[in-house]
Amino acid sequence: MKKIFFFLGKGGVGKSTLSASLAYYLNTKGKRTFWASIDPAHNLCDILSLPSFMGTKQITPNLWVEEVDINAYLKRFLKEIQEKTYHTYRYLQVLNLDKMFNVIKHTPGMEEFACLYALKNIIDQHQDKDYLIIDTPPTGLMLRIFSLPFVTRQWLKELKRWRKAILARRKMVAHIKGESYFPPEVALAENEDKVMENLSAQQRTMQFFASLFTDQEKTVLILVLNPDKLSVLEGKRILDTLKSFGVYIRLVLFNKAGLLPRPKELDLLKDLPQKEIPYMKHTLDQKVFLQLGRMWAEDVCK
Repeated sequence: MKKIFFFLGKGGVGKSTLSASLAYYLNTKGKRTFWASIDPAHNLCDILSLPSFMGTKQITPNLWVEEVDINAYLKRFLKEIQEKTYHTYRYLQVLNLDKMFNVIKHTPGMEEFACLYALKNIIDQHQDKDYLIIDTPPTGLMLRIFSLPFVTRQWLKELKRWRKAILARRKMVAHIKGESYFPPEVALAENEDKVMENLSAQQRTMQFFASLFTDQEKTVLILVLNPDKLSVLEGKRILDTLKSFGVYIRLVLFNKAGLLPRPKELDLLKDLPQKEIPYMKHTLDQKVFLQLGRMWAEDVCK
């Protein structure tokens, strides 16, 4: 995989249309390209004039598309948590694990974790492609997805510190009362502890995403804006939030240029490379997508 592109921005600014233009541009260059949407409100099938389908679909010799079913990934993610928890804590009969899982599935952040789970699966399955193009959800959910690896790394670091303290206390008790004091399933050493193993696995996954999102050679973030004040101000919020985690926007696409006067708020983004995409009245089809792609795509594909 040479690069992965993320299209970011407020809902309705044209992220899907412009991600389509990049997909068709790369397709005509003979590049093996995977184009997917992780936005729960999909519209790739509408853009492609295709009936809804499940999984990945190849639509040309070099182009594969998918509307990612985030709910399916959420169910798989929760099932995996449930299986690992039962396996790790099966000796603690006093815990009502079923009640705990009913709470977990409604816990804030589960959808964001499911999106990362889906994204990791996409990357693993499509290593043979030259380019991955990801159409993202609107700003709120998208920012939580991008910030999650960095925030979670800190939590995992603290959880591992507390887990080490617990294991140290167990060793002290075992030294006084003997190791037989604990059931066989209760670990005393870090290398035998399933909880520590799970925390370390999560830590590796979060580090993978933190490294991916900050890798400016492999990851290209494209911010799409419309010619209105709210769109630009939201774009500035995206820029500032991502920057606080060391994640940077490569290009701003100022979509539907000419439809409205250029807002003065666009000066807030003057330090970023920008391309204007003129407002087009034509019916969107492959020819139009390719025309749009040629206006801007070459620079970010180098």
